[in-house]
Amino acid sequence: ALAHPHARAALGLLSVLDPTGITRTLLTDLLDTVVEDHLTVDDADEVIGILARASLITFTADNTAVVMHRLIGRTLRETHPDPDEILTTAAQALQHALPGADAPPPPAGLVDDIAAQTLTLLGHPTHPDTSADVTQVATTVGIWLYRVGAYTAMVTINEQTLATRERVLGPEHPATLNSRNNLAGGYWAVGRHQDAITLNEQTLATRERVLGPEHPATLNSRNNLANGYREVGRHQDAITLHEQTLTTRERVLGPDHPDTLQSRNNL
Repeated sequence: ALAHPHARAALGLLSVLDPTGITRTLLTDLLDTVVEDHLTVDDADEVIGILARASLITFTADNTAVVMHRLIGRTLRETHPDPDEILTTAAQALQHALPGADAPPPPAGLVDDIAAQTLTLLGHPTHPDTSADVTQVATTVGIWLYRVGAYTAMVTINEQTLATRERVLGPEHPATLNSRNNLAGGYWAVGRHQDAITLNEQTLATRERVLGPEHPATLNSRNNLANGYREVGRHQDAITLHEQTLTTRERVLGPDHPDTLQSRNNL
């Protein structure tokens, strides 16, 4: 099987992806990115067929998804000279496969597939540098899920991304704080307003302490929390925060900066 020029790349991808399966369509897109050879569906099917005949993969009952047994995937990862490289490659390919902003609404199956592959990649133990690559792609996936209205999947991805960054980078790292902010946005989208406010309050307090009260990220957190207070009827608290944010943005960014104008509009 490894004699085929693209079989090794396919095995590497499958060894770090969801062991319950990946659709042929998404696998074709990932493989096309990895081999940089403009694969057609027929080309990808040829590779998949070779791996199946070698008993390295099987198919789901409806024949639409490819499955690699967990033990085979684990063996491939453990015997690879650089398993972190496989993870980074798979994550980057997944990001490349995301439909663009002007693409038509994706089918539900693609949304579920991308979410499942992202969660699997996040679940692998990695070197901190590789973890940074994977969590950055997961962040991008979360933004895409929000854009297509898959809010529940977005929350799941954002929760796992935050947990990974807290474990690898610590609770006060800027990337961790970004993830906490993103998760708060996800909670708002699914109606978990108090959870969102709690996260926004934590993020603001930490950014004020770590980055300073006038850092752009701190000002964004203050703005987000003010918007949250407004949504739940805490109008005076919202006004106070918006006044503080506007005053600081006028001084730091100038009266005509887009962020300043946003604060003036919010107030």
